Amino acid sequence: MTAGAETLDDRIGALQDALRKLAGIKPVADLAALHNPNGRTGEPPLPGARSLAKAIAIIDHHFELVCDLLIIDDRFGTVGVVHFLDGIAHQPAEDPTAWCRRTVENAAYLRHLALTKTQQAGRGPRPLPLAVDLVLVLPRATEVSGIGDALRDIARESNFLHGIGIHLLPWAPGPHTAAGEAALRRAFCWTLPTIRRWFPPPEGHEREARPFRGAELVNWRLPGTRSLNLQEDARVHLVYGANGSGKSSLVEAIEYLATGRIDRLERVEDIARIVEHAPDGKAAPASAKVRFLDAGTEHDTRLGPPVTPVGIPSAGAFRLNQPMMDRLVTLNDADRISYFISTFFPDFTAVAHNYDSAEQVAREARDALPERFRKAMPLDPRLLREVLSERLAWRVGPDVSVDDLWTHCFALSRETLRRLVPLAPQLGSMLAMSPSERLTADQVAGWLGEYDRMLGPLSREVDTIVARVDAARRVLALPELAAWKPSSGTSDEATAQTLNGWLRSITAVTIMSRHMDIVRSLDRAKRASERPLDDIVPSALLPMTSDRAPDYLRTAESELRELVREEESARRRITGLGRRSRWDAAAEAVRPTLTEAQVQALDQISHFLMGTREVAGARLGHAVSRAIVENRTTPLGGTTIGIDGWTRVLDEQLEELETTLEALRSVPVAERLPGPVWAAFQKASETHDKAKQAADALSRHFLSDILGAPGGSASGDASGPLLTEAIDELMTLMTPARWAYPAIGVERGEDDKGQSALHIRFGDMRNGELRLNTAELNLLTLSLFLLCAPKAGNPLHLLVLDDPLQNMDEMTVTVFSRGLAKIATLLGEPWRLILLLHGEDDFERMRQELPAASYRLPWLSPTMDITRNDQRIMPDEDQIWTQHGRQSFASLQVDPLQPPERPAA
Repeated sequence: MTAGAETLDDRIGALQDALRKLAGIKPVADLAALHNPNGRTGEPPLPGARSLAKAIAIIDHHFELVCDLLIIDDRFGTVGVVHFLDGIAHQPAEDPTAWCRRTVENAAYLRHLALTKTQQAGRGPRPLPLAVDLVLVLPRATEVSGIGDALRDIARESNFLHGIGIHLLPWAPGPHTAAGEAALRRAFCWTLPTIRRWFPPPEGHEREARPFRGAELVNWRLPGTRSLNLQEDARVHLVYGANGSGKSSLVEAIEYLATGRIDRLERVEDIARIVEHAPDGKAAPASAKVRFLDAGTEHDTRLGPPVTPVGIPSAGAFRLNQPMMDRLVTLNDADRISYFISTFFPDFTAVAHNYDSAEQVAREARDALPERFRKAMPLDPRLLREVLSERLAWRVGPDVSVDDLWTHCFALSRETLRRLVPLAPQLGSMLAMSPSERLTADQVAGWLGEYDRMLGPLSREVDTIVARVDAARRVLALPELAAWKPSSGTSDEATAQTLNGWLRSITAVTIMSRHMDIVRSLDRAKRASERPLDDIVPSALLPMTSDRAPDYLRTAESELRELVREEESARRRITGLGRRSRWDAAAEAVRPTLTEAQVQALDQISHFLMGTREVAGARLGHAVSRAIVENRTTPLGGTTIGIDGWTRVLDEQLEELETTLEALRSVPVAERLPGPVWAAFQKASETHDKAKQAADALSRHFLSDILGAPGGSASGDASGPLLTEAIDELMTLMTPARWAYPAIGVERGEDDKGQSALHIRFGDMRNGELRLNTAELNLLTLSLFLLCAPKAGNPLHLLVLDDPLQNMDEMTVTVFSRGLAKIATLLGEPWRLILLLHGEDDFERMRQELPAASYRLPWLSPTMDITRNDQRIMPDEDQIWTQHGRQSFASLQVDPLQPPERPAA
């Protein structure tokens, strides 16, 4: 069977080559080399992994092992059996589902033979049985639903997945891709290709350090002496005890001596009164003490917190319990990274804080820049820094060109500013400066300060000025004003109109005056009378007699003053009416009448129109009013009142001015003056440089290498893999049937407020913690702890897992145990792992998979005698597996078998 133009042999060879690059798995030519890569008999195999293509052998004189690729991994005691779905081409009668079931059964039988051989090992400690991992390689184009159904049926109907690991690999030879490499890592997670790079060989001082031997507790929470004396040959230690037997007391005593505090008693100042207990027959409690067995370090709780030289940054750096699990998955993304860093990488806290502070200040400075400058900024912090550097390049150097200042600091163009010269005449000389001229930073501040002094008043009063211009344009738009021009005489109609206007004004003044006299009289009557006014006053006048009369009178007085001003203006207009002269009735226009408010509206924009041409004391409104009264044209500034189109000329000037002012008004207040904008650029440039320096310091730290840059998802470089890659590999290793789930990992980024955050990823979903069940969340926190705690600067070289198996079923516990055995192998000397368990089934299940020493805590007794030592924690002497006590593949009695001839694929 072929995949494209390639045969099955080509695909097997390509997979061997990929595994050699990925995990250092060395291809060998025959079964003898698979047994002993040294090529010399009688010598133990070299540590590492080897692969044999198209392996065929007889196991234990009766079982035929036939597979497309056989991998022996001496590092972790694993046999990998790889089958290609293409390999069933020579058996056309067998469908993929039946082939899948037969393949799984054969791998499970191989594991059964390994277990049988360990039980027949004879006297002495039996070896740790080989682990068996089955990999089914499927062409990418193959429909795998039948395979998935078959595996699901196998898991439901049998316990095969308790004994072996099963992995699916949709794979075909081709160009290297990140997705293809990730699929390869997941399918061959049992070779730990990423995690082996994550845990490099221990340094010299670690190899020379003495391993943690245990601790002794005296009168700690319970009377008597209890000690845990770890077996020296074991790296993993399983401690079983029922609830209340003292597992948590043991951990908190180690925590107290190692860190000087106890997390769950952080609010208790006097630890002694909590942990001390009195022996029988004594009134006062006995002193509680704890000591490490290796160094003899001892501390009495009555002496206050210990000043310890151990130097563990926090309890979370060596101990994982349920509260810590909850913090790692239930905190929001910003709080999670803060807890994560302070727990595992405390030396990074100052660097991260410096970055967050510098980035926050830089972000605030960027937000103060003109909106046109911030347009289309990228969200990725790394790209944002690059774009900012490019956009701020015009500021680099000892001086700045005037043209760059016009481009970046001025919201209005030079042409628009020229149209503002009538409002600020000094702009003319400033605009004359050549754009090519360069200014130093000190000169820039002074030069822009001049603009600020000229544009400042306009910026503050632009709304008022626009309102005045709009009011003046409404006056100039009056039809009677636009049509008026002086004549040689005055018509009867114009005279009558002027007189009628004055009569209306004086009548309005008289009526309002008498109306106010009535209101005052009614108000006084109300105050003086004891009878209700509705008996003597008409109902229409009752509102004037209310308590609001004083306010009403004040308003009426203001209106009366306005009426009086209009009457005086009308009286002045009729004083110019003289004896009627001869006139042409056809040419005579009706003389317009301007109110005081209209005159004032024109007066207020006089200097906007005339500027430097303004005649001293001349005002447009009064000039227009006087020209109408005197019936003659009047030159003023650049126009003449009373000629044809004079109002249109003025309105066009005001329209141009209003357009310019609207351009100024449309600019945000913070960007109207160039001086503050220049200051904003200065601050943005300074804070940007500091943020870049902080980001560089951050990127040089180990944590940035493993988490990736903020906001980014770059893969690891030569310095090591990313944490998210290591987590995904470890989660796959410790989870049965992981192929059915998307990749799980963590990545550094930013939350919605721009703060540094640690996101949990579930496939493409950002808040992965919302999709995981409780067991998966616990496995995720276990993975984080096992990967990060050894890097936290732990002089004890001790990791404690306090009840780590919550919400895990039997299959998950078994798979987790096999994965933990491999991690313990990688950690190397002098590391020690202690697992505290309260479920006996889990305890026994882990003992079958882990190279570990096991211990049983004694059950609580109703009477205690501190003079006896029967309360000591005792090891289970017959169940101690060391790293060197692994079963070898050769112990299965493997013999070569001549392969049968196969038809060409």
